[in-house]
Amino acid sequence: MDLKEVGEVIRQDINAGRGSRVSLGAKDAVFGVGALPPTLADYAEKASCAGMSFDATVVGPSGTKVGKVAEGAAKPSAITLSAQPVALAKYAGMATLTLERQISAQGIASAIYQALAGQALMAYEVDAVAALAGASTPATATTYLAGIAAAQATLLSSGSKPGVVSVPASLYGDVVGEVIAGPGFGTDPRSPIGTIFGSLVHVSSAASTEVTVFDPAAALAVQHEDSPLVISDPYTLAAESNTIRLVLDLVAAFVVTNAGGVAAFTKTP
Repeated sequence: MDLKEVGEVIRQDINAGRGSRVSLGAKDAVFGVGALPPTLADYAEKASCAGMSFDATVVGPSGTKVGKVAEGAAKPSAITLSAQPVALAKYAGMATLTLERQISAQGIASAIYQALAGQALMAYEVDAVAALAGASTPATATTYLAGIAAAQATLLSSGSKPGVVSVPASLYGDVVGEVIAGPGFGTDPRSPIGTIFGSLVHVSSAASTEVTVFDPAAALAVQHEDSPLVISDPYTLAAESNTIRLVLDLVAAFVVTNAGGVAAFTKTP
């Protein structure tokens, strides 16, 4: 279901005198939906799981690299693979709607979107940005374009693809100022912004001082198979305030599966 359909189900249930428990269901129900705020999950690999935790396969470096091997010679152990248990987090919020507005499915859908789903995604984005920051080695650059190019080179030299540039919203104006004055900017339908040196641009709502370049294959956005879940409660506050409660739970996690696919920098004064 999309948010409009969820709003219609809730409206019908309230008119029939009952509450609702509705799951948007599919793994792309929130991630990747254009009507909602974009997050890093829109660019990462996506998966769903049935439980509240899962084991992520994490790629780690080793002391040797893949190379030419003579006939009969031992092969180098080029990477390490390990299982990392990851717990899903719950991003939840509540909105209220007066009973007089119960006939408007659009009003219900708007409340779910503006007060709940959008804010849940922005809370999720904070953890996603923190996961990327924790996986990268801090660097500095004298300009944003130089830093982006250097980060892209770091990924390319390690065999990763620099598919996305994540820019904090607070720095976006400065980055755009450099891009407009210099080369490298392009358009791409996969990003509402465009590209810088071929990497899709994501403007992040999370507060940060770092610009991050990452390989989409190096990050995994996981959502519970029943997430997001929307619940309507027309009973609890009906007598005292004539109010319906709407609750949304987004159960999800963001994990970096290959730190070699992430590079970040801050701009020096």
